[in-house]
Amino acid sequence: MNAPQISVVIATQNSASYLCPCLDSLRNQDQSAAAEIIVADASTDGSAEIICGRYPDVLLLHCDRPLGLPGLLREALRQARGQIIAVTDAYCRFPPQWLANLRQAHEMDYAVIGGAVENGSSDGLFGWACFFADYGAFMLPAQPRVTPLLAGNHVSYKKWLLDQKLGSMDDGFWKVFFHRDLEREGIQFLFDPSLVVYYTRRNTLVSFLTRYYRNARLFAAFRCKRISPASRLLRVIASPALPPLLLYQRLRVGLTKKAHHLRSLLSLPLLALFVTVWAAGEFSGYLQGPNRLSKERAQ
Repeated sequence: MNAPQISVVIATQNSASYLCPCLDSLRNQDQSAAAEIIVADASTDGSAEIICGRYPDVLLLHCDRPLGLPGLLREALRQARGQIIAVTDAYCRFPPQWLANLRQAHEMDYAVIGGAVENGSSDGLFGWACFFADYGAFMLPAQPRVTPLLAGNHVSYKKWLLDQKLGSMDDGFWKVFFHRDLEREGIQFLFDPSLVVYYTRRNTLVSFLTRYYRNARLFAAFRCKRISPASRLLRVIASPALPPLLLYQRLRVGLTKKAHHLRSLLSLPLLALFVTVWAAGEFSGYLQGPNRLSKERAQ
């Protein structure tokens, strides 16, 4: 069987209600014949049954044991055969021209290309605040630019690059650290706004804060494996300074988009809460260190 030109890789945990719209949007592409879709799943909500029953053309990698998203992504990337490999998640929907635009973007020499993320949910100010916190930096309008900052749910790689690196990812595919390593090697990243996905995840306050705290804690715990004890201690001490810095970064992005000035300002109290929770998560992760990663894998 000939290898497809593009592989689309999705790691999912208990997001069954989002899977069908996501996979339908990938199935309904203008030029979909050359793409394979791989879903790595560690869910208990029937996601695997949905895929098997409704999407037999999707390659399902189901894991019965608990496995975090980085581990799921690593396994999916190992299976991907496309010369272009796109990493996304079940909360994204894709316009019909997305696949063709991705193929065209990778005609350039850049080995890492990311795209824009737009808010595909309309659940009011709270939803916008969550979106600003997660993906505000990648909204339209935007200009093409060389930047190491790309959205984790909308990034693609040339296969040769992943083939070189996957063997060393014992802890899974952590995009933020992978990108930092590539940047140190002099590899450039392209942000291409002709590539757009729509993020549709809906949150409750409790679910968003829980996820935000956990992600920050894991981020810090993994970083502890890559820094010295002195640097780790310094980050513990500096954690209280994080909220104002993070709040400034998120507000600055929103205020540069004319259409979102008012939403950004009205979101200020929620964003302040979000970044405070993130800082608390980082503080906990630095205190617990890499042991946190082992605990998460055991859950």
